[in-house]
Amino acid sequence: GPYELNAMLTGLAERKRVRAALDLYRTSGVPGDAFTASILLEMLASSMSDRTGPVKSPSQESWQWDETVSLLEDFVKKGQQLNNYPFASALKVNKQATRLSNQARGRTANRHNGEKAALFILDQMKLSGAAPDVVTCTSILQCLEEAGSWEQAVRFLESMEDASSFTTGKGPPITLPPPNAFAYASVISVCFGCKQIDEAMQILDRFPVVVSSDVAPETWLYNRALQALLNPHRHSHTKTPMMADGPENRFDIAADILRRMKKKEISSPDRITYNTILSATKLRSPSDEYVVRRILSQMIEDGIGHDAVTYRNAIQACRDFPEVALGVLDTSDIASLPQKDKNSILNLLLEIAADAANISTTTQSFNRMVQAGAIPDITSFVSLSRAFVTSDDGKGLALLFKALQRTDVDDTNRAFHDRFGIDMYHLNSPTSASDVESLCSGLISTLLVRDNVLGTMVVLSSMKSCDLIPSDASLQSIASEYCRLAMKSASDEFKEARRRAIEDDTKSSSLRPVQHLSSSYTKAALEMSKKMSSQPIKLQCAIIVACYASGRWTDGRVALKKMHRAALNDALSADGEKDKPTFSELPSLHHQLFKLCARSGNVTSALWISDAVADLSSQLEPSDTSRPVIRARDRAPFDMEMCGEDWKLLTIAASKSGHWRVCLSLLELLRPFVEATNIHSNSPANETLLSHKNRDYSCLSRAISAATLCFEIRSQYAWAVRAIEDWIEWSGRRPPPEAVSATCRILAKRGKGQQVVSLMSRVLRVPMSTVEGEEGKESTTTYDRIVYNEAIMALYSNGFYDRADELYVSAVGGNILPWAPIADANGSNEETEQDSTLTLDLHGMSASIAHSAVRVALQREVQQLDWNATSEESSGRDVIIITGRGRRSERRFRPVVRPEVQRMLVEEFYPPLSTSSVPGNMGALLVPSGDIQAWLEHQKEQKGLRLLTIADMLKDLSSTQRIAQRIALAAKREEEENREED
Repeated sequence: GPYELNAMLTGLAERKRVRAALDLYRTSGVPGDAFTASILLEMLASSMSDRTGPVKSPSQESWQWDETVSLLEDFVKKGQQLNNYPFASALKVNKQATRLSNQARGRTANRHNGEKAALFILDQMKLSGAAPDVVTCTSILQCLEEAGSWEQAVRFLESMEDASSFTTGKGPPITLPPPNAFAYASVISVCFGCKQIDEAMQILDRFPVVVSSDVAPETWLYNRALQALLNPHRHSHTKTPMMADGPENRFDIAADILRRMKKKEISSPDRITYNTILSATKLRSPSDEYVVRRILSQMIEDGIGHDAVTYRNAIQACRDFPEVALGVLDTSDIASLPQKDKNSILNLLLEIAADAANISTTTQSFNRMVQAGAIPDITSFVSLSRAFVTSDDGKGLALLFKALQRTDVDDTNRAFHDRFGIDMYHLNSPTSASDVESLCSGLISTLLVRDNVLGTMVVLSSMKSCDLIPSDASLQSIASEYCRLAMKSASDEFKEARRRAIEDDTKSSSLRPVQHLSSSYTKAALEMSKKMSSQPIKLQCAIIVACYASGRWTDGRVALKKMHRAALNDALSADGEKDKPTFSELPSLHHQLFKLCARSGNVTSALWISDAVADLSSQLEPSDTSRPVIRARDRAPFDMEMCGEDWKLLTIAASKSGHWRVCLSLLELLRPFVEATNIHSNSPANETLLSHKNRDYSCLSRAISAATLCFEIRSQYAWAVRAIEDWIEWSGRRPPPEAVSATCRILAKRGKGQQVVSLMSRVLRVPMSTVEGEEGKESTTTYDRIVYNEAIMALYSNGFYDRADELYVSAVGGNILPWAPIADANGSNEETEQDSTLTLDLHGMSASIAHSAVRVALQREVQQLDWNATSEESSGRDVIIITGRGRRSERRFRPVVRPEVQRMLVEEFYPPLSTSSVPGNMGALLVPSGDIQAWLEHQKEQKGLRLLTIADMLKDLSSTQRIAQRIALAAKREEEENREED
């Protein structure tokens, strides 16, 4: 019953098993209750809140909203009595989905519509009979705030203020409760974010006079308004532009808000108000110092003391001018703060001084720290050391290390004090070599994070002069940063190689970057790792990945072999239990290495990895999998078997290397994975299963594209056709457009024009409904247009004009490609007898499509010709061909279609058809009626000659038959005479 179902769902919620909970609810057959809905919807909201990392696709990352819609509709249809809690959880999902959609890259058409979703939830509340309370209404306003829908938010707030009914456009209106301060804050925030300043100020002004027990005028609301005003990136996704007049305009409005607060005795500025203004302040020149000083002094005048946040914001405002930041600090005031706050403030000051490579300001800041009674910590000395490094003062850095080690105390301290004015002897500073070594490792890590390799060399040199030996922990930190730099440099090197390939118009799919820098970083990481007594698993993986990314394939193989041996030893030592950390890291490591091999096009290393993985898997217990694992993220934690995505990456590596036989073999290995995505299989179909199959197919579809591209490069047209046919059979779907295009190109290049037409017919017979969920989500028209364009271009480029015309006619018949002829020059759709001009519109067509369009249109004129009419009775008409002026060409006003049409009319028609520009329109060509008439007459003559030739052939055929009959009769008579003589 519902009680047992809710208990199981609660257990799954504690383990964050969202999909398992949804499957349990749908398969249990129990209708559930309001608590069931609350558990499921809260799980969906929590799963979105726990998400970390960048967002790439709004449609893929907002699946929780689709589940929310399905659950709400299901519960409402069943007539369940729901309270406000499930709808509040649904609003959380909507808010998170809107936020993720705003952060995601891609087309705006795929973005989640937060406004529409919020109104949908309100409609579901009306259908279920639940009356929204003030918390739910505030959540709706927060969703509208996140979506940037200021008009709807203002209308909603006005309905709450008037205690009137609110209409969503569907169903009866719904009565709303009075607003609270949070409701006002959300509306004011979205109005400021969408540049509706007047609207926001009006709402702010009428806030105190609203009669409601839940609403009390508070400084908090004004602080929220200031935060929304001074945060210009809050609603950058909205269509309304941000503060176009710059930060000065925002601060003028902020000053106006402060004046309004002071006029109202019940609402006066507090510390948060001034801290908010300081946090948005940034000096443009040292002369603007008075701005920060004025804010600090105004706080004192209002009886508001400075806290740690105040000073940190003031320092951040002067970040570009550390000497100004040093001047605005009040040492006596800071000295009264707690020790933790003093350190955080003065360490920030040291950090910005070190960033500016200003030793004088850095040492003064360090002395200011001592004067304020703060105790310098490792962070303080790292910033001080970094100032020496960025100033290229290696001697000063070595002197600092010696002073910290208390080496030659008197002489070292005197020398350091004379140069920098700092007395190191009386500080509570690190005294042991291990403490100084920890400082050095932290300094090196900081420098490497900032990509300062030369500074790292200065530190290592200073450590060597002071006889400091890094510990294993320090070496691990340094090696990890070197690996990060190697990966970053390798990525930049591939981008540069890709840019050069585009500039040089290189047709090879395999890039050959120059990897000197990334290789040197990897070599440094390897040298660091050799000095360690033991290497953690994470570091070993990072080094192996860096080796493969930087082209040090041999070093990577050696390190991977070592990890595999360690994994086998762990398995034996644990009595077959694969619970060691090595096993948990290996599957993801293998997948990452396959990715790097695919990027580099190194099939040799990829095959070696696959052999090593197979050898490792054979010595371990096989994984218990009921179906092929396609995506790497769906693999079990200790599953060493290669998944479908790994085989796809291996295929891409083979394709870039040009090994077509390897591609052919890999496609056969991919077969079970592709067949698992076939939606026409015998397994029961449901929405969840179809969604998973479509997602898995999208993961594998690039394999066939890569294989056919390799077949094209190696001119293996027969295997390309076979691969396309097998893929259709295995997947039950159309192959990706890239695969079909590559196959058409190789067939046309090898002189197989008819096979191109047959291939197109075979591919287009597959229903387009089977490709839902593929990459790009091409509609039927888009997919057909792509493959038709590519096929016609391939046939045109290799001289198969008749076959190209045949495909063009087929595409026009299916409304895939446009039909060039229009009724008249004005674009009318009605033909009249007075039409004396044939107009062909080639706008938006490529050269190959335009070529077929003109040929087919003129052939149509021949078909409509009255062959029995005389030349006087049937005269040709002018032809106007609209080609455009080349505004959208790659080189502006350098048209591509126009010269191609002119060449075709002269070289492929006899007699040649001359052209001239239409007066007043450089984007149109005129073919005179005289040339058209001459060409039509020639077509008549050619037809007559063809008919005479056919008649002669028939006559010869008839004569031959009569001769054969006479010979047969003569032979028969001779046979009868011989019989009579006998």
